[in-house]
Amino acid sequence: MIRPLLAVYRALIAVLLLLVVGFALLTVFTISRKEVQGKTPAPPAAGAVEVAEAKGQSFFTGIGRIRAATDDPVPATVIVSVAFPYDASDSAFSEELAARTRAFRELSADLFSSYSKGELDSLGEARIKAELIRRFNAILRLGSIGEIYFNDYIVIE
Repeated sequence: MIRPLLAVYRALIAVLLLLVVGFALLTVFTISRKEVQGKTPAPPAAGAVEVAEAKGQSFFTGIGRIRAATDDPVPATVIVSVAFPYDASDSAFSEELAARTRAFRELSADLFSSYSKGELDSLGEARIKAELIRRFNAILRLGSIGEIYFNDYIVIE
């Protein structure tokens, strides 16, 4: 009588173990999928796309959305998505852009973190873009960036 109960007990333990492992795998898959979806950058502004297409260019949107805290006693949060046109037929420059994505993100976050909300407001979007272009071009060797677009530019207090 004990042998059949032992076999049933082992079978139930095996089924329970499979369910726990399956649930864990499903959870990991779901979380990783949401992280990938959350990192998809927004497309550039419609007018910018038309200009770039007319010039035979593509947009580099690999930088994605950046969040940075301002240099205030009570920091505000800056959320910005950066995109810029580039010549996609230049494969060496395309590879350099992809390789420098992390540096672009760090340079952008450092820029916004070095100013207070009031300073960002007084600088204006055009001067901030010009400074980002200067910083990005300082690390590029195979090409340069001429203009930058912000798909999002939000300062939250």
